[in-house]
Amino acid sequence: MATTLVSIEQLAQHYARDDSLDIDTAASIGLAVTNKIYRGLISAFTWPEFLQTLAPTSSPTVSGTEEYAWAFASAVKMLDVRSVEVGSDASNTDMLLVLPAPTERLWNEAAKATNGQPVYYMRKNDSGTEKIFLRPIPGYGSATIQATGIIEPTALANGGSTTFDLLSADDAFALLIAADWLFHDMKAESASVLVQSAQKILSSIWGKESVTEEILFNIIGA
Repeated sequence: MATTLVSIEQLAQHYARDDSLDIDTAASIGLAVTNKIYRGLISAFTWPEFLQTLAPTSSPTVSGTEEYAWAFASAVKMLDVRSVEVGSDASNTDMLLVLPAPTERLWNEAAKATNGQPVYYMRKNDSGTEKIFLRPIPGYGSATIQATGIIEPTALANGGSTTFDLLSADDAFALLIAADWLFHDMKAESASVLVQSAQKILSSIWGKESVTEEILFNIIGA
């Protein structure tokens, strides 16, 4: 069960030893920083509640068409794309991986290939519109295009907003919020102790190799 932001604020106040720490007042700098840390934590690890497989609104493929709008229903955005797949045919008999183009040379060579099963993709902004380009160009229509990745969370808006599914993740979140507060209060040593405590909690979830102090310091911008 996710914890509410007001409860996380209380935890962070306890860790920082400062009751003035405010992260749930609308339009406050504390709430803005908390949302930054929240997004950083979500993009750094594969939280199941934020991992989704979605089809862009421009799916399915159109035979002979290379570019498709990179947009999802309800304005969902992906913080980290883990994979892109395209159906092997109009019936989606198999969903086949399409890889990011490793080099410009291979990407250009793929443009010369006979239309068929896409092998590479490239995402770019085309006159203000986010698009995904597939090469070789699809040689068949009605095949699903889908992406799996970490979605951007709904911004925390007030004390009633909820966060992670794991209570231990919320504990680590509160520790990082308090650490950020202390760093900006010029209490780097105390802040480092809190980052180390958050690291222990997150390591129990994701493994020691996946959670380094450097990652956590980057998340809070210290």
